[in-house]
Amino acid sequence: MIAVAIVGEEDHAARPEMSRALHAGIDGSALTVIVSVRDLTPREARSVLIAELDKPLAARQ
Repeated sequence: MIAVAIVGEEDHAARPEMSRALHAGIDGSALTVIVSVRDLTPREARSVLIAELDKPLAARQ
């Protein structure tokens, strides 16, 4: 199973604390908090989002 939590540092809807708790509760998960990003992570930090999602997928190949 792959579990990746990616959140904007300034996200008000999915607070970074929520993502940290999720990450802490899932063994082997990855967490990325993107600095200066708010509620629209895919729009504000698309390249970072894609790169972070690619990491665990590449590791499985």
